[in-house]
Amino acid sequence: MTYRAFILFFVLFRINASAQVINKPSIAAKSEEAADVQINRVELTGESAIIDFNVRQQKGTSFVLSSNTYIMPSEGGEKLYLKNAIGISIDSPVKATRNSIQNFKLIFPRPGNNVKLINFHGETGGDNWNIFEIDIDPVENSEKVIEVPAKGNKLVDGVLWRFINNPSYEAKSDVNYEITKVELSYDQTILFFEVTGMYDDWIIVPKESYIQPSEGGDKLYIESAEGTRIAGEEYSGVMFVRLYFPALDSSVSKINVKVLGYNRNWSVFELDVDKD
Repeated sequence: MTYRAFILFFVLFRINASAQVINKPSIAAKSEEAADVQINRVELTGESAIIDFNVRQQKGTSFVLSSNTYIMPSEGGEKLYLKNAIGISIDSPVKATRNSIQNFKLIFPRPGNNVKLINFHGETGGDNWNIFEIDIDPVENSEKVIEVPAKGNKLVDGVLWRFINNPSYEAKSDVNYEITKVELSYDQTILFFEVTGMYDDWIIVPKESYIQPSEGGDKLYIESAEGTRIAGEEYSGVMFVRLYFPALDSSVSKINVKVLGYNRNWSVFELDVDKD
């Protein structure tokens, strides 16, 4: 292998520590109170078990998820209490102003490597959510497991792209969307959105939408979109949307995202776009 080929190989395959994502894990049973609670995926990282939920809510209803929420091995063992949440505020009411599907992630300590089944106890202060024997065994679920690198590089049509999966952020305005990936090249920045829970509603991506370095700098306005139309209305059940912006300077590590809607704004603050 030549030196040049070796360097290219190294660049393409240098990635951060990966996580295992189990899509739609099987369960044994759940309580009646959890009938509208769905587990989309479980992500197992080095230290955490991250469970992605959809909860269907009727207009005018609310729930409060307590910090006493936990998971534990189904065969018994230590209760692993909720560490953090993305998409909702813990110990605060989550209210539905319209029929909607609330999407959020709950972050727990990771169970031991030998744990294959876990129970989930969602403490709501009343009608608790109980889900039993969630299968998180990567071996048994090999057809469902996706190895997801946190960051890495790929070569597409001779162009080197940097990608960041499930980028972290400081805050966002709405629980009905997630930025699932960022891709960066010398001339473009692409944000991948997964939009959920907005049935009986519309989304709009205006041409005034932009990204901007969190520490200040020029606003970079949207250039194009896939999965929706700029300045057009699209019906939204579950949608996968790509928004294309100009390239960021290589020194930028965090950005703010402003999708300035006519009936709501999507704002994400301090989104991680660090290339290292």
